[in-house]
Amino acid sequence: TNATTFAGAAGTSGSAAGPANAQARGPRLVQRGSSLTLASPPAAMQGVANQIVAATEHQGGVVQTSNVNIQGSSSAASFSLQVPSGHLHILISTLSALASVRALNQNTQDITDGYNREQARLADNVAEHAALLKKLATAATVAQQTSIQQQLAKLQSRIAAEHRVIDRLLTQGRTAALQVTVVPGAGKRAAVGPFATAFNRSLHALEEVLAIALVVLAIVLPFA
Repeated sequence: TNATTFAGAAGTSGSAAGPANAQARGPRLVQRGSSLTLASPPAAMQGVANQIVAATEHQGGVVQTSNVNIQGSSSAASFSLQVPSGHLHILISTLSALASVRALNQNTQDITDGYNREQARLADNVAEHAALLKKLATAATVAQQTSIQQQLAKLQSRIAAEHRVIDRLLTQGRTAALQVTVVPGAGKRAAVGPFATAFNRSLHALEEVLAIALVVLAIVLPFA
């Protein structure tokens, strides 16, 4: 588990809590979530869906769930995406260029204090665990040893649970969620977006190569 302490911890105890002014200058751990609704003609929706997947993977993200249903005017598509938080705005910009934007909602939640509280609890429990191990080494009776071992078992369970909570909070702060919905509607007049642009350029280059080949063929082969 990453033991980084983020700014703004409240209610931390012992050495885990730094000076308030130092915390104020530190980084924040922020959970980000967004939803984007796009409108696309049904005939183009499958292509838009393919580009959504490609753009997400290009930004280092993953498609957690997807549902694409092409049925004329009832066509629809939905995606649950996860992307590194620093790439969220790039992905939204890229996807917004694929079709008409109907709605965009962005939410943020600062989870720094919760993270730092869990780190402080973990530090306290780890210190208590170390102290109990020392007591166990000098326990004089079997009853004392049994009692200490039971306390150690409970502490180990709490420490494992705190590690899981901290890992989850770090994941929430470093990975942003994006829900994308594609509904039937008027699309953009021309294919746009980096992936469509690259495809159009490749197609144009192929047309030029074929044109040159036809000219060469006409020169080499005599007319009948």
